[in-house]
Amino acid sequence: MNIPMKFHTQGSPGLPVLVLGNSLASSMALWAAQIAVWRQQYQVLCFDYAGHGQSSMDGACTTVTALAESVLGGLDALGVDRFRYVGLSLGGMLGLQLAASAPSRVQKLVVANAKYFQTEADRQQWMDRIAKVELDGTESIADATVSRWLTAPFIASHPETAALLRGMIAGTSRQGYAAAAAMVRDIDFRPLLPSITCPTLLISGSHDMGAPAAHMAELAAAMKAQYLALSPCAHISNHECEAEFTAAVSDFLR
Repeated sequence: MNIPMKFHTQGSPGLPVLVLGNSLASSMALWAAQIAVWRQQYQVLCFDYAGHGQSSMDGACTTVTALAESVLGGLDALGVDRFRYVGLSLGGMLGLQLAASAPSRVQKLVVANAKYFQTEADRQQWMDRIAKVELDGTESIADATVSRWLTAPFIASHPETAALLRGMIAGTSRQGYAAAAAMVRDIDFRPLLPSITCPTLLISGSHDMGAPAAHMAELAAAMKAQYLALSPCAHISNHECEAEFTAAVSDFLR
């Protein structure tokens, strides 16, 4: 049985609920700029995956299905029925699973910079990354990951953001990274797409190597979802294109 997710809450009780889902190897601090805006209109619930941020490995999940069950269990414990959801990368994959598993509960869905299935080549890359982290720790992949998450010009002009994200990556435990990366490696939402019926906004980055814009455009067409392509932008779009991301999502969530 999955352990219900423990949430950190910002915003006044009684406001509509907004759940935020992080990328792999990041913490809920990923959303600081957006939370400062959204907590005025929503009760914002955020969390850390097992072995990420301040979270222990208790209740670690290795499938997105199990993670979605944990999130729904945590919402049940808080008495939350319906909610809006915004997720980036692994958080976006989690959003797709939540919308498929509990279609009556997800009011609106935002999926940013997230794949909806992996090729065999993708799966091999994830197995290689997991093996490297298990052997050498997350510090060994921190610089390379930041270089995929942000464009080179943005890193040069915003070193403080690059350092913040690098710290999140290096601060993720080996076990936490491996468990979350296994979720990413194994996702395939193609059979589930017809069951996702809530209004959906998909966001991609023009320079995103992890979830290429063409891949996300295909997903938008398959889901008949709204689609926003941000440029110039790599994988962590809520930081690299912060103003555009926050404004577009705020408008969509209303």
